Amino acid sequence: MARPLPWEILLCALAIFLLSPLLLNAEVTGTVTGTVTDSSGATIANAPVVLRKANTGLERRVQTNPSGGYEFLAVPVGENYSVRVEAPGFRAAVQPTSSSKSIRSTELTSS
Repeated sequence: MARPLPWEILLCALAIFLLSPLLLNAEVTGTVTGTVTDSSGATIANAPVVLRKANTGLERRVQTNPSGGYEFLAVPVGENYSVRVEAPGFRAAVQPTSSSKSIRSTELTSS
């Protein structure tokens, strides 16, 4: 059996060295997105949206855009979350979710 040449060993070591950052920086985050609507299907702008991590209680907050949409970026995957939306004149809505998931609609009903 032939022994590997020193340049083959060097080439393999260089390949491992160059590829290791890619392997170490694997994607470990996702997004949670959705749209807030009322019971008639109309979107609700500027509604506060809270993403809460179930096991720690850590919260992140955003407001819906003019189209009623919201987005939480860089959410750690493999965790359980809830999305809570409140707006004046409506009851709060809470929906369980996980990262890398898109919520089509979070519906608010009049209070």
